[in-house]
Amino acid sequence: MGSATAFGEVVDLTATIRSILSAYTFGTGLFKELLQNSDDAKATKQVLLLDWRTHPTQSLYDPILADKQGPALLAYNDGKLSDSDWKGIRTIYESSKLAESSKIGKYGQGFRSCYHVTDTPQILSGDYLVILDPQNHVHTSGGVRLDIADAAINFQDQLSVFNCLVPEDQRGQSFDGTIFRLPLRTTGSPIKDQTVDAGQIEDLLHEFIQRQVSEVLLFLTHVSCVEIREIRDDSNNGSRLLSRTTVNRRHLDPPSGDSSMTLAQQMCTVEVETHIPDTKSGSSSWRIIHGSLPESHAVEFLNERCPEADTLHILHEQKLRAEAAIAFPLAHPSPSAPGLLFTYLPLPLQTGLPAHIHALFALTPDRQHLRNAEEIGLAKGFDRISIFWNRFLFEKLIPEIWARALPVLVNDDSRNLYNVLPPQQQEHQTGDALYWKHLPRDVLREVVVRDLPVWLLIQAGSSGLRTLRSVLVASSCNDEETLLSLGKAGVPIIRPPEYVYSLLGENPGKYTLLSPGEAASHLRRNSTQLAALSDSGSDIDRILVYLLSIKDFNLELVVGLPLFPSISGRYVSLQGRINDSNAKVYTLLSDDQIRLFNVDASTSQPSIAISRIPEAVRPVLLGQGPSHLSIGLLGSDTALQYLREALQTRFGLTLAATLIGPAERAAIEWLVQFWDWLSSWDSGAALLNQLSPYCLLPARGDRLVSPTVIFDSHVDLGADTVDALCAFGIYLIHPDTTTPARQFLSKQAHLKSLQNQTDVIQCLSAPARQVKDSMARSLRNYLFDSLRPRQLSGTQRVKLMRLRIYPLLVCPPPTSGRMTADRFLGDIPPENRTIAVKGMRLLPEVLNVTFLDDCQHVLESLNSSSTVMAESDVLAFAVEHFQSQPTTLQRAFLERITEKRDALPSRVLHKLGQINFVRVCGHETRQVPCTVLDPSCEAASLFLQEDRYPSQVDDHERAIVRCLQSLKLFRTDFGADLVQDRISKISELGSQDLARRLLALLVRLNYDLNHVAIDRGVRWLPTKDGLRSCRECHHPDAHPRVLFDQVLSILDLDTLPPSFKQAFGWDSDIPMYVLREQLVQLATSGISQPARQLRPAVREMGRRVHELQDPDFVQLRKSLEDHPWVPISLYQGIFVKTEYAVLSEIASNALPPHFYAVPQDLVEEPGVREFLQRMGCQDRPSFSTLIHELRNSPSLNDTILILRSVAELEVGDDLKKQILVPDARGALRAIDTVFFNDLGDRAHVVNLPENRYLAHDQLDSGLAQRLQLQSLGLSGIEVPGDEDMREELTTRIAGVLKQYAIKQALGEFVSNAADAGASKLAVLVDTKEHTLAENASTLLPAEFQKCHSLVLYDDAQFKPEDWSGILRVGRGGKEGRTNTIGQFGLGSLSNFHFTEVPMIVSGNSVLVLDPSKSRLPEAGRTKILMSLPQMRRRYPDQLTVLNGLFGFDQHSDSYPGTIFRLPLRTESQARGSEISKKAITQNELADLIKNLRNDAAGMLFFTGLRAIEVYHREADGTVPNLDWEIEVKNRSTTQVSEGEEYEVQKLHICKQPRDAENHDEEWQIFQSSMYHSSLPEEFRPLIEDYRLREPIITSLAIAPAAHRSGLSHKFYSSVALPLSTLLPFHINGSFILASDRRSIRFDDGGLGSLESKYNHWLLKSRFPLVYAFALEQLMATTHQFSPRGGGGEKKKKIFFFFFFPPPPGGGPPPGGKKNCKSVVFNNSKHRAKPAGAPTAKAAPASVATSTNPQPNAFVVNARENIANATSAEGAVLGIAEALAATAGLTLEGGVAGGGSSAEASGSSGVVAKETVTAVDEDEDMTDKDAEGEPEPAAVA
Repeated sequence: MGSATAFGEVVDLTATIRSILSAYTFGTGLFKELLQNSDDAKATKQVLLLDWRTHPTQSLYDPILADKQGPALLAYNDGKLSDSDWKGIRTIYESSKLAESSKIGKYGQGFRSCYHVTDTPQILSGDYLVILDPQNHVHTSGGVRLDIADAAINFQDQLSVFNCLVPEDQRGQSFDGTIFRLPLRTTGSPIKDQTVDAGQIEDLLHEFIQRQVSEVLLFLTHVSCVEIREIRDDSNNGSRLLSRTTVNRRHLDPPSGDSSMTLAQQMCTVEVETHIPDTKSGSSSWRIIHGSLPESHAVEFLNERCPEADTLHILHEQKLRAEAAIAFPLAHPSPSAPGLLFTYLPLPLQTGLPAHIHALFALTPDRQHLRNAEEIGLAKGFDRISIFWNRFLFEKLIPEIWARALPVLVNDDSRNLYNVLPPQQQEHQTGDALYWKHLPRDVLREVVVRDLPVWLLIQAGSSGLRTLRSVLVASSCNDEETLLSLGKAGVPIIRPPEYVYSLLGENPGKYTLLSPGEAASHLRRNSTQLAALSDSGSDIDRILVYLLSIKDFNLELVVGLPLFPSISGRYVSLQGRINDSNAKVYTLLSDDQIRLFNVDASTSQPSIAISRIPEAVRPVLLGQGPSHLSIGLLGSDTALQYLREALQTRFGLTLAATLIGPAERAAIEWLVQFWDWLSSWDSGAALLNQLSPYCLLPARGDRLVSPTVIFDSHVDLGADTVDALCAFGIYLIHPDTTTPARQFLSKQAHLKSLQNQTDVIQCLSAPARQVKDSMARSLRNYLFDSLRPRQLSGTQRVKLMRLRIYPLLVCPPPTSGRMTADRFLGDIPPENRTIAVKGMRLLPEVLNVTFLDDCQHVLESLNSSSTVMAESDVLAFAVEHFQSQPTTLQRAFLERITEKRDALPSRVLHKLGQINFVRVCGHETRQVPCTVLDPSCEAASLFLQEDRYPSQVDDHERAIVRCLQSLKLFRTDFGADLVQDRISKISELGSQDLARRLLALLVRLNYDLNHVAIDRGVRWLPTKDGLRSCRECHHPDAHPRVLFDQVLSILDLDTLPPSFKQAFGWDSDIPMYVLREQLVQLATSGISQPARQLRPAVREMGRRVHELQDPDFVQLRKSLEDHPWVPISLYQGIFVKTEYAVLSEIASNALPPHFYAVPQDLVEEPGVREFLQRMGCQDRPSFSTLIHELRNSPSLNDTILILRSVAELEVGDDLKKQILVPDARGALRAIDTVFFNDLGDRAHVVNLPENRYLAHDQLDSGLAQRLQLQSLGLSGIEVPGDEDMREELTTRIAGVLKQYAIKQALGEFVSNAADAGASKLAVLVDTKEHTLAENASTLLPAEFQKCHSLVLYDDAQFKPEDWSGILRVGRGGKEGRTNTIGQFGLGSLSNFHFTEVPMIVSGNSVLVLDPSKSRLPEAGRTKILMSLPQMRRRYPDQLTVLNGLFGFDQHSDSYPGTIFRLPLRTESQARGSEISKKAITQNELADLIKNLRNDAAGMLFFTGLRAIEVYHREADGTVPNLDWEIEVKNRSTTQVSEGEEYEVQKLHICKQPRDAENHDEEWQIFQSSMYHSSLPEEFRPLIEDYRLREPIITSLAIAPAAHRSGLSHKFYSSVALPLSTLLPFHINGSFILASDRRSIRFDDGGLGSLESKYNHWLLKSRFPLVYAFALEQLMATTHQFSPRGGGGEKKKKIFFFFFFPPPPGGGPPPGGKKNCKSVVFNNSKHRAKPAGAPTAKAAPASVATSTNPQPNAFVVNARENIANATSAEGAVLGIAEALAATAGLTLEGGVAGGGSSAEASGSSGVVAKETVTAVDEDEDMTDKDAEGEPEPAAVA
């Protein structure tokens, strides 16, 4: 096999790579990372090749690489990797390109994105093939580097995978290029779970081709060609081209301009050739503008915002340069392809801009986003600078480049400025878009400030670009056509989009807005162009409208401009009235006025047509024009002038010669038009007054009359009517007169209307001759048809009524014998009621009533109280006066009404039925027909000869009865009032016959009694017992008779209709008092089959149990006492007393004798259970009843049954004494005298006291336990009353376990062993399968003997207080002791993490704990404490599981040590556990043992233990094997000086693993002690509250680097806490811990609670002293080194080691060439001493501070004064804050508490301004021996 050199990555951590992958999205970004590397390598060509093939595996470097010979992605470029590139590949987070500003990469992470697809990247470049293997499968260094020539000979197949890119004749030779081969991951790995196949890569390549390949080359420096290929087989066809992209860059002259910016310009053409579906080949052209600013501009911008940062250094360090480029497509960009951000390569950030932007943006580590612009609370440095750097790019650099590019872009063909400006951005932006939100504003600002010529005028045909100062800026509100018209007239205008217009508003004074005033000024200067528009009236109209569009209508703007069209057709200019009073005044005329007066060019008056003026300006010209301009409106005088000219020119007439008689038709027609126009003219009234003397108004007959008085008719009147009106002197207007003219004349009170009855009546005069009958009829018809009666005045009405023109009907005298009325003409008396009658001659005689013969229209006009009546109306009128008519006339009217009843309204008959005119039997008073019964109805038989029956004495009465029957006016219904009447009658007479007849009729009629208000207390219902009320009887149809028949009578009725049930109140439940009495009667009256009848009664009582009150139950229980009433069996007829009825579903044979279970179907009925319970029934037999039966029990079997029921009850101790238990002979004994034999045949080993008995054999163990019988095996074993485990134990323990993680459990065992004074702790995992004999005698159930267990051993014995303390949760057995670790007895509960029943053997005692009180022989016991001899005699098999372990002998009476056996909780036990639901597995135990092994050495530092051992016993039960042991071989303690509480311990620790060599370590413990008397006063209350140990300890454990295990250093509180520190030592102190004992109380940065302040005080005041003490001792003992000289380089490195933890990657400690100022302090003044101790001797120490921050140094987050500290206190505080910071704590602010893991709490620390080091004063820290290898102590 050939040679190979180790070439692994420096960081061999798959977790690191996995973390990097989580930040790099898996996608096409992988190809861009590869492309970036190629460009950095100055390659010109990039090939991405997907190899689908599987290659040979015979000759590989390692067979494990066989699965890497399958499909892979290859990336080739024509650049070769340099040495620095190779180095960069090996390092993570340290880029080899950091110092090369020309390279893109700078973070050293991009290459790791290849691990998305592979676990073993392969790189071929130059002379080497490198295979990276972070998982160390191939090589322990994490990879190998093979020489190509050697590999071609020895590992041919390893190189065969590159044959598609390496020619065959060059294989084995140096490769002039680079190939990255990424074998696709086929199985999940620790690097990434996801597998990748070739199909996924193919999809990504296609997506890359379709979406990104055309743009990736735009901003790259070197790569100009990208090919994407695939190869699927080894045929001669080779690889298939999928895509080829090339870019041609042509440099152009840069845009001109004077500024500090350097510009460059490129024209790029990108050609894309593609051969995949759904894509097309093509090309695209881009104009790319590059720009850069001097570095000083960026520094100035950043310093203004981050004045405290070292800006220039950060920019250089991060390779940030003030350079950018913008790529504009030469074709308009597609909306589907918005602009992107680039940092050489495209970022996944779409901007929506019309161009791509490249710059060196400050990105997030995953290169997916810009640094968050909204982030707050950033520390000083790059994090803050990065945000302002991006702002500098978007606010300064990019806007200037964009602006400088605009003149060039706008000059491109088909370009528009607004297409290449940044578009408007959304107002509310978030995320990355915040940066370019104001880009439009900033670009426009640059354009405006530099006055760049980029603006194109709006008018068509304009050429050339203008500067902003030379144009007028119009807004989008301006009409586009108006702007074009102004442009034609010579006004220079631009009209930007609305958002550009808005942004220009932020630059006041830099431009001129378009306004009417500015436009007018340009128009006057370009009057020639305006005059040229005279042929384009629309343009002139728009200009006129615009000039007058301002709010105040400044008419001065149009003076002198030819903008107004005259009647002659020319555009004329108007002059101002004020400036030129002699100017010609033009009259403004409407089109109607022009046509009416025939105005044309020949008219003498100068005129302007209003219709030719734009509509928008007409109001202002008509309103304000006459007062400001030389124009006027048409007035009455002017109109009269136009009228004179029109009459003269058209008809040859003058006003003086106007005719009164008939006129020409043409003149009539023209005057009709004139009057129509006059009616609509505003000055018409004035002109009408001027025309009053002239006869110009046309009237009927073509006459012209004066417009003074005339009438208008809206209807076509007949000749007779017209003649009549004419005869009365009324003239009518000409019919051709228009409606507006009529309205105008009416408004002026010149035109009267014939519809105005007041005018008509007033103007009518008396006729000259007698009116004929026909004339009168015509007159009446016209007058009364047209009159409006409500508008007639009283005088007018009387005048009309007095006319003798009305036909009257008068009744003949009564003596005449005639029935028809007489008719004649006459007047109408105004005081009478007038009725017009149609076709009726039979009339009633009524005073003050006048009848007319059919003159309805007259009545309607003359009298609102008059009426028109037909025959039916007359009959109705007669009914109204019916009572006053004689009987004969009543009969006549009734017969006519009967005859015409179908034509009469129902109200007439109804009215007739309400009149008192009917005679009845036995009464003189006449009755209303509707209250009298029809003799033929059924109900009448109940009322014969009573006052509801009609009289029929004579023919008139019988005829009237027949008519009323025919008209159905008699009553026929049997209403509620009649029923109520009969009920009262029955009750009064006591008639059963009438009652039965009434009920029979009601049933026959199916009568609804719900409408009858029945008094339920009245007796009227027939029963066999006589008449009864509703409450005294009932019917089986309403409720089952079993519910009432013992209490109520039965109604004598076969079937009970539903309405009867409701009316009698029987539709609701039977009254409860009836139901209660019925139940009592059923139970006590001796009826047959009572059980069958009791069941429904009980069911009903249950259903209505809510109605029963406590007194009801008391009465019921009293009534049923000693009576059986609870139904049990219907078939057997069983019913029992209350106390023998059991509600639970229990089989009868399981109940004691005489007890019965109530049927469950009855109990489950609604409310029955509650009813029975409240009556005294119980779910189980009651204790008192059972005891009663027990004492009378006839047999042993019955006794056992009764005792089983007793055992199921919970009774107090007082009642329990009443229980009797059968002894071995069957005699009943008091329960406290009987013992259960749990020892079987070995019962003889226990001697029972006198009067104590063994229980009978038929009483089994389960029943004995439920009865809580004393166990024979535990007799004589005392339970100390006040030492038992208190409170609700399982709940309390479960709560403690939630606070104490199981990971802490073994630490708690260590604490307990140390507190007990043990020197050794052993842990045994016992997996032996213990088997028990069938008759084995054990205290615990067999499942806890056979299972696996965890066994703990220490060599100390329990003291009495230990036995007590283990039972006292929350106090423990160490109460009052201040020299122990455990304080509150909670730690011992850690046992229950593992088990349900721990067993402890110590000295001569055995303790078994059972918090659930369910597994010990006596139920209710939580523990058993007995001696070893007692256990051996009574339960000899209980201790066999421990026999032989750690020297234990089950036959011995005492054991010199302590053993805990914890049977591991199984899955089944966990499911039913109240303590913990977590089963314990062997894997979990293994993890806990592993953690113990890591922390074991540290647990020996600060406790008195000498050794910790771990064993394992196999399933076959062999002797336990030692897995490992950690032992203190030697511990020496040195007191520094007399009286001082400082000491140094030296420990020699030996680690003895089972399968490896021993490992020794040397440690030193530096410790300080303080007694309670020296504790600051404010912390004294904590001594008792937290039982602070005395003395208070603060100590450090330090070992040289050569003796360290590589594990993290931790905080201790005697045992390890899960708080790590980067300091090179362990820290131990008497901290006050949180309740979970996992973290130090440190609320509010140590300034919250008193406990936190105490811990703060320890860190701030005590630990720095111990730290200084340790340094002092180490300096004095290391090569005689002293603070002021000697010692050399080794001394310096040692102190760097203590002050500066080594960096994660190794290397020498930081230092530098800065001199450090030394601060000397005497630590004796800070040492704590007990009261009365002598003053301690000062011990020298030296601590110096430096102002040079080092990221990898031990850093102190100190206050500002530390740098110049001149006292011990200053330096001590700095050290204290460093201690807190490394623990994840923050002094005086910050996050309280510590981390939960090394990752959380042991991060890189906090970088601050001060760093504490230990060096000589003014000593140069340059290492003059740097060339040599560093000593081990200086390197981690």
